[in-house]
Amino acid sequence: MTAALYGCLAMKRTMPRVVLLLSAIPLAVVGNLVRLVLLALGSVWFGQEFAIGKTVGGSLEESAYHLLCGYLVFAIALGGIFAIATALEGKKHWSRVKIWNGSRKGASDNAPPQSVNHTFVHAFVCVGLAALALVVCAFTPTAVTYAEPGLRMQLPATVDGYNAAPMTMEALEKRLFDEGVKLERARYEKADKH
Repeated sequence: MTAALYGCLAMKRTMPRVVLLLSAIPLAVVGNLVRLVLLALGSVWFGQEFAIGKTVGGSLEESAYHLLCGYLVFAIALGGIFAIATALEGKKHWSRVKIWNGSRKGASDNAPPQSVNHTFVHAFVCVGLAALALVVCAFTPTAVTYAEPGLRMQLPATVDGYNAAPMTMEALEKRLFDEGVKLERARYEKADKH
């Protein structure tokens, strides 16, 4: 969304806007990759509680390091967006940024940097994109839902003429797994065994 907004506001041509928008996905992936590497290194070097956080009352309380690594994703993505916009439009891009700051050459101090209509269009686009993001967030389900497993949770009764003889969990397995875990297994024997 930031790449689309920045492309609409800072770039004039359509093709560079499209390239900037498409570059948002790899930039987000790179930012998250750097975050994961930093979290892994932080866990190895300083411990999991420092890097990730600790569980308090059944919920995870994130550490400051974890939060900073999360903000780093945005820093990398935004830096990449600015770098790509500069590479695509060069000096034109930064001259428009200077115009937004009011530092145009030869312009009087009281002259507006843009027309009033242009400013209203930009403001309307920004408010519209923010409202759209809020609507998407409001209708996005937050409860964790799991898909049905893609495999049968029962062993077959017969396989190629072999009949199943059910087996129970051993004491060691009951100790290793949580209380609700159930293992299902069977020993298969020939039906006409002599």
